[in-house]
Amino acid sequence: MRASGRFSPLTGLEGARQAEQFSAGKIPMRGGFNMTPVDGEWWSRNGRPVLENITGDNPPVIAQLGNIQWNGILSTNSRDYIWSPDYVLDINSEGLVNQAYWESAILTGNMVAADPGTGDPALPWFQYGGTPSPTTPQEIFVGDLLLTGPAPDRSQRGDYGQCYRVIAEENDATYGRIAYLDRYWTSPTNTPGSEPTEVRVIPSLRSIWTAGTGSGPTVDHQPPAARVIIEGSRAGATTFDQLVTFDADSSALESVTSFLGRRTYLVITASTLEKPVAILLDSGTSSDQSSDTALAVPRQYWFRDTSVSFTGADSPQIPHPYFCCASNGRVIIGRAQDHQGGFESRTIWYSGRGNITVWHTGVQNETSAPNYVTFDQSVGLNDIRGLLPLGNRFVVHRRHSQMVASYTGANESPFAITENSQDIGLEAYGAVVLAGGAHFFPTDAGPAAFDGQSVTPLGGEIRAHLVTMGFWFGEPFAVGHDRERKLIYFFTSHVRQQDVIPSPAGPIYAGLPRPPAPTPPENRVVYESPGTRTPFYSAAPTLVYSMDRQAWFFDDQPSLGALGQVKAGGTWGLRLDGTILNLNDGTVPGAGLDAAVDCSSQYGSEPNQLSRILIPAAPVDAFVESPWISFGTLERKMVTKILLQLRAWPATDVYDSDQDIMHGCTLDILTNGDATVVRETIQVSYKVEVMRSLDLDENRQQPLMLFELSPRVSGENFKFIFRNALPVGSTHKKGPMRVANFEVFYDQDESNRPLTSMGKQ
Repeated sequence: MRASGRFSPLTGLEGARQAEQFSAGKIPMRGGFNMTPVDGEWWSRNGRPVLENITGDNPPVIAQLGNIQWNGILSTNSRDYIWSPDYVLDINSEGLVNQAYWESAILTGNMVAADPGTGDPALPWFQYGGTPSPTTPQEIFVGDLLLTGPAPDRSQRGDYGQCYRVIAEENDATYGRIAYLDRYWTSPTNTPGSEPTEVRVIPSLRSIWTAGTGSGPTVDHQPPAARVIIEGSRAGATTFDQLVTFDADSSALESVTSFLGRRTYLVITASTLEKPVAILLDSGTSSDQSSDTALAVPRQYWFRDTSVSFTGADSPQIPHPYFCCASNGRVIIGRAQDHQGGFESRTIWYSGRGNITVWHTGVQNETSAPNYVTFDQSVGLNDIRGLLPLGNRFVVHRRHSQMVASYTGANESPFAITENSQDIGLEAYGAVVLAGGAHFFPTDAGPAAFDGQSVTPLGGEIRAHLVTMGFWFGEPFAVGHDRERKLIYFFTSHVRQQDVIPSPAGPIYAGLPRPPAPTPPENRVVYESPGTRTPFYSAAPTLVYSMDRQAWFFDDQPSLGALGQVKAGGTWGLRLDGTILNLNDGTVPGAGLDAAVDCSSQYGSEPNQLSRILIPAAPVDAFVESPWISFGTLERKMVTKILLQLRAWPATDVYDSDQDIMHGCTLDILTNGDATVVRETIQVSYKVEVMRSLDLDENRQQPLMLFELSPRVSGENFKFIFRNALPVGSTHKKGPMRVANFEVFYDQDESNRPLTSMGKQ
């Protein structure tokens, strides 16, 4: 008996265990990576191109801003700023950067560049100080950023094409002062060998600034400590409009603690910052950030108990605040000690309205009371894990609950706090985003959303699926929001079972002659998975939720750990190696390639060696699998024909000519519930000119390509797996894979099930 089953539409992940067996019709993903449900079809995701610096006649340079985990992007009306707990940079739409605060030095020295024709990589070092001498004063320190690139002109925003982090330094008797960089240097002029270069030296935000004497302040450079990404970000950032001018007392810190009224500041808090910082973002003139007066030092010593005194000597510093946000004209800082040094895991502070320098209410030393609230430890360990505005309120996310603060309009008690006690809270520090009028975050009940009233777990079936995969619980997370495509990303360090990224094993290059490099400190980004530690270029699965389609799917994002929106409305992806990806509409649809991952910051086993691993740009590797399909009967069947429809695609950057043969997909067929043995594999390919000759359909969509396949596979049930990975030895091109639908024809075989006597008397 000949029969068939047509499978359409194709939907997102469905985790319900009782729905494991399907006959025909609507069919969900049962597994896979880099496949997205699009209007009833399965599409491999678009490639992620890098943001490129395009400066005059110079060759484009990718926007790789040090090997730094950038946490996010904050925008004002005229600027975009990229931030981490250690650094802030002013960045433009092409990825060109300027400093956002005062630099410690402008130096001229020599960079080393590689000759692309020899294959010999450049060793990353910068020599400065003129004639080599062991007495050359040190002006670059571990943890500093070096901005290089086109001729600097502070009247132009975004002057510098590249940014490097200093990972080691020394004073050599032969070579003079040497600063070792976090990756290979790319010459803006594409010149091999040594090249004179001007750099701006930007200290870490952990540094200590003092007023100094003469021309300007002095800085005690403090290197960032080892950064291991284990549970999201224990840091926060917000912009704040300071309305009140505050002139500091006449201490040595006067020049760094004063605040200008009617100016915008960027506030950063972090568990690694003993003193949070505030950075002036505008000078109040049309030439914002173009003058020395605008590029002031980061403000420190302002987060303190001002009910006692405004002076640094008498006013105790409140140490190690984790998170911050701005709401109704106040800065809110959470997870910080109370005025007596206790309850830091469940205490928040709030500033005066429009004034970041005031953290009390009343008359100082008379009727004053410090502005903090300590929450009850109502449910076990219920520490503060995030702060985020929600409309005209703000929400304190705790481990097991949410505290919602609504404003009262009163001065002494400016807000009323209510608690949502569903016993569902934020699982990972800082892993919460605002999207569509709600907060999205990971919980121990799976992914969830909070609308200000209650927490709603998202996709009940998904939880069982995630538990079965061992994917979710106990994982470190970061969360991102792609506003343009209305997607929520849950980034994790979970180890992939079906790894599509090449093994991070590469050659070790000796490079050009230079003094032996000291062992670099462990201050580079490391991405840590449970039980293993892999460098930042590893791929990890990302759970993605489509707000429009209410569908789930998995991506794997090489080294991607955060997303950010720029003022123009686009979305950038922030990789853990400091590379910025351009995800804006208009660029992504035409890009079939994932950007290259160049991992060149690790020293080899020998002092003068570097390990350089280059994973080149390549089309996205994708696969998707169906559930087990029984066609409504447990009898044995033989599949004899499959009609497969693939959607064409417009990307041109993955083939060279119309004569290229594209690899459409590889179809694996499994049977009888055995996922370990592939019973038959079918390769599907087509010529580019054939695809391009097809007319758009009536809705002006890309046309469908029909393929008739002829398998001979017998079994009681079947699983179909679609992959776009090239077979071993194939000379075809790999491109996007878009599965529109498929119809399976089968013949009923004689049953091989033995008869039983069950039920007989």
